[in-house]
Amino acid sequence: MKYIKSFKLFESNEDEEFVVTDETTLEQFEDHLNEKVEARYSYGSESTLENIINTLVYNSLISAGKSEQESESIADDFVRMNMDNTYESIPDEFDMYERRTEGKNKYNSKVIFEFSCGGDGYAFSGSFDDVSELLNDIKELLQQ
Repeated sequence: MKYIKSFKLFESNEDEEFVVTDETTLEQFEDHLNEKVEARYSYGSESTLENIINTLVYNSLISAGKSEQESESIADDFVRMNMDNTYESIPDEFDMYERRTEGKNKYNSKVIFEFSCGGDGYAFSGSFDDVSELLNDIKELLQQ
């Protein structure tokens, strides 16, 4: 047993979960969101961005010293109260399910993300609009 090395040696900085801090820049935040959306290419839906934000807020609160239960409650309330989505299913004869989905995610009633995907959620992608208010509000949560 004395020859087994700590698994910590095999982890990279990329294995660490991104968290928002007071020093997080808008560029870092946008890069993280884009990376998370790209990782959902094989499946995404109208709630994908909401799930990403929920996890980000939760991890950021944990990192700031909040308990797991408190962090989960705050993150769930934050997303439920501030985020909304709309989407529509559009006929598409070239899609295997003969439809595709297009939609928008809103933060405080402002569109921050527009997405599209196939009828089965495959080929999920999207583009962000201004997310500075979202970042600032997450930073405020960390101060409470």
